[in-house]
Amino acid sequence: MKRTKTTQPEPAIAIGRTKLKDVADRAGVSISTVSRVMNSPHMVREAVRENVERVLAELGYFPDPAARALSSKRMNTIGIIVPILGTAIFSDWVVALQKRLDEHGFSLLISSSEYDPPKEYEDLLVLLNRGVDGIILIGDNHLPETYALLSRRNVPALCAFTHHSSGGLPCVGFDHRAAARELAEYLIRIGHREIGVIASPFVHNDRIQARVQGVRDAISGAGLALPESRLVEVPYSIEDGRRAFARLINNEPKLTAIMCMTDILAFGATLEATRLGYRIPDHVTLTGFDDLEFARHLIPPLTTVRVAAREIGSLCADRIVQALANESVPLTLVATEALIRASSAPPRI
Repeated sequence: MKRTKTTQPEPAIAIGRTKLKDVADRAGVSISTVSRVMNSPHMVREAVRENVERVLAELGYFPDPAARALSSKRMNTIGIIVPILGTAIFSDWVVALQKRLDEHGFSLLISSSEYDPPKEYEDLLVLLNRGVDGIILIGDNHLPETYALLSRRNVPALCAFTHHSSGGLPCVGFDHRAAARELAEYLIRIGHREIGVIASPFVHNDRIQARVQGVRDAISGAGLALPESRLVEVPYSIEDGRRAFARLINNEPKLTAIMCMTDILAFGATLEATRLGYRIPDHVTLTGFDDLEFARHLIPPLTTVRVAAREIGSLCADRIVQALANESVPLTLVATEALIRASSAPPRI
């Protein structure tokens, strides 16, 4: 009996020698669409998905991830570790990241470190042991052991939402310090001298630390001061934004402007200001950071810093794929923009 010699294992368990192309031809779609139905069905229109799934069943084609990984020496999976799930800024980023990775033929595994560097290390170990091809971390606050593990495993990685990596990883992001300084300098230019700050916790959050430092830079550059009594650190929530505003305005009634280091805290501060009878910006100017969707719909609309989270997500996908192809990955900076809206105005004299 004559045997046919193959040069590459078929990445599927197939019945009747069914190929991926057979499924595509029968369903009247492209091979990439069939692959997307199997790997990311939520990205495919329902009618198309159902048609492809029907053909898959009829032809008895069953994808075998292990065989596919052996043939390509890759799992076609990227692992990411975010500090916390459920925040709008990271949700927008993940959506764009997943969409672009899908276009590149990669899937996504997500873990949350809860702003705990040792947990991040453990999460990284789990992802690497599951065979992810690349890793994306957030910011630049990571244990030396984390960088050492990535180096030891020789896994491509990058840092998102930052412009610097102490571990020498490629970065896709922006300068938080410069962005916050720009907005603070604007407030000073229009006459504010009594400025307070509401920030989410600094610990293990280099981005918030940098934003606060940017405000300090602007204030000190104008010959002013930011005493500790004018800086309130609270958890990341609307309720805590409310409490922080009440605390600040009670302890420092001379404040003419309060800068919140996130839009979520600014949302809470806006609600509390209204409850207490403060008119924004007549009695006090309020600003945020991120430009989340609700910011322009607040009453009054919120002055804030626009962060292009979706653009960062797409670029992160492109850059990690470049790294997997052994291409040089440059520092990728994304522009921010101070959006001046009705929540800010010169102080009343």
